[in-house]
Amino acid sequence: MRIDKSVIKQRKALYGDNFQKIADSWNKYFKLYLVDKDIEPNDVALLMALMKDVRIDATNELLKYQLSASTRDKLVKALEDSITDSENYRWIARNFEEYKSL
Repeated sequence: MRIDKSVIKQRKALYGDNFQKIADSWNKYFKLYLVDKDIEPNDVALLMALMKDVRIDATNELLKYQLSASTRDKLVKALEDSITDSENYRWIARNFEEYKSL
């Protein structure tokens, strides 16, 4: 695992703790179209991890093609960042109380 609490803390400082705001907006959507259960902030973190997983899969597909060295390097870096983000989001989902104290 690549859990990096310094990255989590840095991103939290940069973007703020917006999981509740995201949960609120997703709740509006889900209540209109899908489910009758409130989404909690830790659910947002898990859903964000799933979004990153899709990005990881897409990047891995792109890396199968012949690419310039600079493009390949950028994709590899983006892949590494997405893997870290996915794992960090999963950690946040499981450890939301600790996340809040960072």
